Amino acid sequence: LTVTGLAGRYEDLLLPLYGAHQAQNAAVAVAALEAFLGGGEKPLDVEVLREAFRSVTSPGRIEVVRTAPTIIVDAAHNPDGMRVSAEAISEAFNFTRLVPVVGILQEKDSVGVLEALREQFGDLVQEICVTASNSPRAIDPEQLAEDAVGAGFPADAVHIEPQLDDAVVWAGERAEANNDLAGGVLITGSITLVADARILLGKTGK
Repeated sequence: LTVTGLAGRYEDLLLPLYGAHQAQNAAVAVAALEAFLGGGEKPLDVEVLREAFRSVTSPGRIEVVRTAPTIIVDAAHNPDGMRVSAEAISEAFNFTRLVPVVGILQEKDSVGVLEALREQFGDLVQEICVTASNSPRAIDPEQLAEDAVGAGFPADAVHIEPQLDDAVVWAGERAEANNDLAGGVLITGSITLVADARILLGKTGK
């Protein structure tokens, strides 16, 4: 990235995150840091800034947690978040098929999230798996399957797995069907589902 802040221009910043929106977030962070440290008048030390950006992580946001097949976790828990995530994933990965594992909390717009998923990924997603996190607020997978059909997914393309571990196994098998080496799995929806998936897949750190 090259960021023009309030007090300086900072080039060659490596930001190891996916999505153009993360570059926008980075620009806001630089401006805030300039304002906090120097009142917006004193440039930051570019080498310190580069080192800081190189170490940035964002657990649970378009995070690759396993390969062969590639498994991505992303807490896209509203329609706008799903649209942004889909754009970033489509830009950064060359999947031939993507199998989503979806779990959503009761107070969220589940149909809207699923509609955004279907519309943004298009033919890349041929089938999905609905499941639930350990949260007591999680939508029952049977209900979420109905929401998926309401969002435009064919009923025979919606698979129900009440347990997340079974859902991940099923999605991984579908991603690699017909020896497809470019298939992927996207575990998405609620933050609680993504947290459960990170623990399940051994990503317990920051």
